[in-house]
Amino acid sequence: MSYYGGLGGGEASGETVSVRVCGVDEVEPGRYRCFSEGDLSFLLCNVKGVIHAIINQCSHMKVPLDGGRQFGKDFICPMHGARFDIATGKALSGAAVARLKTFPVTIEGDDVIVELPSAAIGRSS
Repeated sequence: MSYYGGLGGGEASGETVSVRVCGVDEVEPGRYRCFSEGDLSFLLCNVKGVIHAIINQCSHMKVPLDGGRQFGKDFICPMHGARFDIATGKALSGAAVARLKTFPVTIEGDDVIVELPSAAIGRSS
């Protein structure tokens, strides 16, 4: 079961924890991968060499985005075709009007580090 409650759009709020998710070479440019940490499911999307993290849940029908398509800097929901800006989470078209939750990403050496809400993943900083 994935935790999505209490995660509105925009940047993370409240306590966060830095989590090493994968190696930078594990998410190829123009591609995405789905990851889970605790009960939180999220996507790492590589847009022209820059990795972004978005929640794995469409803001329209609350269905998983995994199985959708990354198209340039946009992500398209597999259910109704809602389109989101990967970097900001902004809803661009389709049935969705609310922004996706995004998580800050940093690269440390060859590691992708994501700041995730500690309450959602069951960890404290």
